[in-house]
Amino acid sequence: MAFKSSGAFMPNRSKPGRQGIEFLAEFNQRHRGLSRIIFLLLFFALILFSLWDGFIIGFDHPRFDDFIIDRYLISMPFVITGFVLTFSKSPGIRMDRWMTACLMAVGVGTVYIYALFSQIRVPVSIEGLMLFMLTVYIVPSIFAWQKLLVGMVTFLAYVALLVYTKRELAEMLHAFIYLGLINLGGAIHSLSFDKQLRDNYKSRKILEKIAHTDHLTGAHNRHRFEEDFNQILKLAKQERAFLGLYIVDIDEFKQYNDHYGHLQGDECLVAIAQTLLSMCTHEKDRCIRFGGEEFIMVKYADSLSALEAWGQSLLQGVRDLKWVHEYSSVADYVTVSIGAAFIQAKDKETRASLMARADAALYQAKKAGRDRLMLAQD
Repeated sequence: MAFKSSGAFMPNRSKPGRQGIEFLAEFNQRHRGLSRIIFLLLFFALILFSLWDGFIIGFDHPRFDDFIIDRYLISMPFVITGFVLTFSKSPGIRMDRWMTACLMAVGVGTVYIYALFSQIRVPVSIEGLMLFMLTVYIVPSIFAWQKLLVGMVTFLAYVALLVYTKRELAEMLHAFIYLGLINLGGAIHSLSFDKQLRDNYKSRKILEKIAHTDHLTGAHNRHRFEEDFNQILKLAKQERAFLGLYIVDIDEFKQYNDHYGHLQGDECLVAIAQTLLSMCTHEKDRCIRFGGEEFIMVKYADSLSALEAWGQSLLQGVRDLKWVHEYSSVADYVTVSIGAAFIQAKDKETRASLMARADAALYQAKKAGRDRLMLAQD
């Protein structure tokens, strides 16, 4: 029986958009500290703008309190909330959204202050609004479409103010040209920057996958197992879940290689790896090629009975391949022996002790005649 495949096999079990979700989570986590600094700078900028208002209209002006209150009421709640959220470690908090909302509030708030200046007939230059919009397009912790959203909302709010206050056509054209060009140039630059970020992320993920994947079977390699098993074990204890570790050894694989050749032996390994990988249905399940004809399986479950049933399904899955092995003393087709050790939240076991127990169970499975699952004794 031949398995018609070439190269490594790695079934695509990821959900649609999963890479995008992971990219967003990493992007927000990486920029969390920088976002904190930006929120802090916005806080001080609002104070400086308030002083600027006072210097323009006079601190003793009867409307000065309105300027202070309105500027702070519009923007400060977003600034303070965003700053506080940067200290949260929750991966579900989208700091890019909070930063976008905050910048939009600052932009609209600035236009509103321009409206207050118009009410008291104090002329103000558009340069302050231009500076704000230029700053938006160099903020690294939000995406291009979010920057463009802030820029366009601010731009349209200012145009609406000009129309409402019946400004001259020349002033409107000035706003359209300068603010429009800032949005256009900023969007082009930001889109290019976003593309580079995503391309770098994809390239890094490809390199990580190569480094963590067995090139023949597509299973994780030993390095990946040693790298993330302790994290899975820690999470299982936190969530009071059950974790199973299974050592899967192909029965009499040396005899298979000796009689059928190493190329067909590789096809057999790939077929078995495909079967084992297809049974990893939970995102924390793992299939690792540990060496030669030996695989390690990790199962995340909610009960001990589920762990045992999954072990039996691994055994049966390989049997169902009916991969011919005429030189096996166990069966007419390829079989595996499995040693399994389970752990639950209250246990104090480590990866090394779990491996030792599973290995001892595998020895018992082989001693009992192979082609079976043996559970480690507590």
